[in-house]
Amino acid sequence: MSETFYPRLGPLGVAALLLLGACAPPDHVEVTHTRTVNETDRAVPGVSMGDRFGRQMGPASAPQPGGESLGDALRKHLRWDVPKGWEELEAGGMRLASLRPAGDADADCSLIILEGQAGGLLGNVNRWRGQLGLPDLAMDEVMALPSLEMLGAEGLYCDFTGTYTGMGGQARENWRMLGVILANDDAMLFMKMTGPADLLEAERARFEGLCGSLRLDMDDAPPASAPSQGGGAGPLTYDVPAGWNDVGAKSMRAVNLTVGDSQCYVILLGGQAGGLLGNLNRWRGEVGLPDLVTSDLDELAKVRILGEDAPLLDVRGDYKGMGEGGGANYRLLGVPLIRDSVSVFVKMVGPEEQIEAQRAGFLAFVASLGEGR
Repeated sequence: MSETFYPRLGPLGVAALLLLGACAPPDHVEVTHTRTVNETDRAVPGVSMGDRFGRQMGPASAPQPGGESLGDALRKHLRWDVPKGWEELEAGGMRLASLRPAGDADADCSLIILEGQAGGLLGNVNRWRGQLGLPDLAMDEVMALPSLEMLGAEGLYCDFTGTYTGMGGQARENWRMLGVILANDDAMLFMKMTGPADLLEAERARFEGLCGSLRLDMDDAPPASAPSQGGGAGPLTYDVPAGWNDVGAKSMRAVNLTVGDSQCYVILLGGQAGGLLGNLNRWRGEVGLPDLVTSDLDELAKVRILGEDAPLLDVRGDYKGMGEGGGANYRLLGVPLIRDSVSVFVKMVGPEEQIEAQRAGFLAFVASLGEGR
């Protein structure tokens, strides 16, 4: 899991819990353990895989030996294993590798490295979908796509089926595309396989093995998973309330906790990510509530998070969220911290009675968020 901005949340310690009037939590909330989110755990969605994952692809983005760029270093030193039954063809044009899965002339697999952000994550995902006649995805839908480890980091894993036209070729129905995008500030890596849907299903494991076999043959290169020495946030720390489970980062969730049937997680997004009002209204829409207007913001309670004040949204309704399931009589607690560099979103959702019982724990968790060293 790398960036254009390497978000910095600042050298903040653990924030004190801000008591909220008559709804104040107890003076003491038991914490069973604490956890540090390392650079390799953090997920930061945005316009590039660097924005999404907060981990650097391949060698660090510091100048490479001989002054070569990261893209040049990858082109020169990247190696892979050709899957059994596949043919490796002569690469040409932008392709670093060109392979024929299962020796089938209808199937194609390519590896391409482009300098910079090369159109960004969202643009490239939707470019691929357009080749299959599929509609564009919104950023929240892209964030929900799975990941696949490649070069010690987690790339975005696309699996689409449709009518393939590719780069203006003949339309082919029931065509499938498997693709992985991995990037940071300096380069984007694209591994892509296309062909008949049934053939790609049969070759899927070999494609994933090909992605996993990528490695650098470069004695003086840092390990592929090494974080950049030149930027990136320090470890994100937090306290886990008693009875809660830390189930580990998942998809776009930098922190992912559960308690009962309720979920609590943290997502980091590049820039202002839609702004304060837009994100509050997105959450309200998930429980069927009308939008707020700017004048309503002053009425919201405030909590302390990462050394700043942010609004606390506390709403109820029939929940329809982004892949967490849903149901009637749900409650959603949300704290958005909007910044120019990176915005932080903390959300808890679950059956109303469970959220009421865990509200103090949620506030303590929010207050505990900090950046270690």
